[in-house]
Amino acid sequence: MHLRPSVRVRALLAFALAIAGTMGVAAPSAGAACQSWGAQPPPVGTGSYLTDVAVVSACRAYAVGEWYDVGPSHILIERWNGTAWSSMPVPDLGGDPSSLQGVVALAANDVWAVGTRFVPGDRPLLLHWNGSTWRTVTTPSVGRAGFDGIHAIAADDIWVVGTKYTVTGKDPLTEHWNGTRWKVVASPDLGTDDGVLRGVGASGPDDAWAVGYRSDGVDTTALAIRWNGTAWKVRATPATGAEAAYLEDVAAISRTRAWAVGYSVDGTTASTLLRWNGTAWKAVAHPTVGDGGDELNGVEATSATNVWAVGRACYQDDTCDPLMMRLSGQGWQVQPTADGLDTTFLYGVSAASPTEAWAVGLQER
Repeated sequence: MHLRPSVRVRALLAFALAIAGTMGVAAPSAGAACQSWGAQPPPVGTGSYLTDVAVVSACRAYAVGEWYDVGPSHILIERWNGTAWSSMPVPDLGGDPSSLQGVVALAANDVWAVGTRFVPGDRPLLLHWNGSTWRTVTTPSVGRAGFDGIHAIAADDIWVVGTKYTVTGKDPLTEHWNGTRWKVVASPDLGTDDGVLRGVGASGPDDAWAVGYRSDGVDTTALAIRWNGTAWKVRATPATGAEAAYLEDVAAISRTRAWAVGYSVDGTTASTLLRWNGTAWKAVAHPTVGDGGDELNGVEATSATNVWAVGRACYQDDTCDPLMMRLSGQGWQVQPTADGLDTTFLYGVSAASPTEAWAVGLQER
């Protein structure tokens, strides 16, 4: 990401943060975490952050990220049992620095997580939980690369996206699981432009989106590609007129409805919220909060009228608050989050139902 704290100078004082909440119109289901938004700091080491979360039910969720002390970073996986978060044993990566950026859960015994293993020359990292053990899963060799996003349509239909590093730059990377094996799927040729994919979402086997950004060495613009069941194709996104524009995540509801989030930079930072209407991507008006710039990093949709977006709202005094917005029948509205948090960024969100969700990120202290 852009701003996920892979830059250690920022992350040295960061602590993993999970925020849970129920959103009002219905009572939480049995075993739900809380009646209103509240922070739940997972048990982790000296420094850590969480990048993504996947909810199975009110009593089961998984979150992934990274932790570290003085030495290299290590992958972090947390599990929610309906009462508390706990760290899960992870595969031994031989001390290689590593980080997880995405997670998806089909069931409590079928969870996938993706990231990067920072050996000399980055390598994609894919893990699977079968209900008793996390294990590494071999993917096709593509050289130096890393995974950033994952989405499951079904147990035999899963997409992962990321970046492949070449001699001359970066290319988008897409891989697919058919229930038996992982296969590299050709992504669009961007010519001499660098291309990076950050997030992926799908409404069905022949309707998937992946988003990120592309750069010609001077300008950086948002990148959205669509899978039609046969091939990935680039689809135009609205011009921002900014120095740089990035998309970080996408949620697809149907062929005619999808949402993408990100941010643009032009002296200051502004959050980006796009909607696919079946024909084109359109920028959507939404609340702005921080006088120092907003960013959106994660999006989740449970229906056409229940969509969540998370990020951060920053201020001119260099502090930032968690930013949570929700689309309902009343349009996009900022949702109150936990009180008393220090500078906080949210990176991922997952909803158990239209009234319950988890969001994860980091808290700087």
